[in-house]
Amino acid sequence: MIAKARTVFHNNTGLTAREIADDCGISVGSCDAILNDDLHMKRVCAKFVPCLLTDDQCEQHQTITRDLFERSCEDVQFLRIL
Repeated sequence: MIAKARTVFHNNTGLTAREIADDCGISVGSCDAILNDDLHMKRVCAKFVPCLLTDDQCEQHQTITRDLFERSCEDVQFLRIL
């Protein structure tokens, strides 16, 4: 089933989990488990996309987000438009 789900997904990456499950003849829960656990896909707006960020990129993203948040708390004009 994993290979079949992989093939269906790679043939049309715009499919939802429900559509992939229907094509493979499995439940949506099983399809979700295969996509998440076995194929390392992440749900984004009901679509699945590969998890592309490395651990270093995730750490950098968190650092930048934390810095922006701290700056916005210190300066009320930060990110203000106009």
